[in-house]
Amino acid sequence: RIAITIALVAALVLAVTGITALLIPGRAAAASSTLTVLTGTVEVRETAEGAFAPAADGAVLAPGATVRTGKATNAVITFFDGSTVTLEPESDLTLEQVASTGAGDVIISLVQTVGQSWHVVASKMTGGSSYKLRTPNTTASVRGTGFQVAVDEYFTAIETTDGVVSATTGGTTVSVGADQVCPAGHDLRGA
Repeated sequence: RIAITIALVAALVLAVTGITALLIPGRAAAASSTLTVLTGTVEVRETAEGAFAPAADGAVLAPGATVRTGKATNAVITFFDGSTVTLEPESDLTLEQVASTGAGDVIISLVQTVGQSWHVVASKMTGGSSYKLRTPNTTASVRGTGFQVAVDEYFTAIETTDGVVSATTGGTTVSVGADQVCPAGHDLRGA
């Protein structure tokens, strides 16, 4: 009798959540990502208010987490859709939003404040999907692309290895095609 009650409650919960997903398909659900430490020490801050702490290889990263690599450190973040970002030494990257919608769209929004990263974006993204990377002075929007970003206090440089990246800075958007480099941002050293 208890087993039947548990089974009925579980079926009811699954039915209600399934119906909700069908009725509200545009709603995004948070998705996790996995950290792979290749070399060195990686630190993670779970929330903007939190403190950085050493991260273990295989750590699960939730939206809002910031990953920081030290000297001689390399790490890879693998998102739920198969997209990856490889962080070079002395880089900071925040997983601003990592989600999927009921319609099957993938939404990944990242913020990189310093360092170098290599991105391989899954090519199976749907029309409503987006993969965006913001730096202090540029936003890169991509779909099914491979690209590298280098950020320092003065510039953001974007190099596309496959596909096209739309780079926006100062209200101007340019397309960066395969094997092209786009230096974006402003040289603040003379200001």
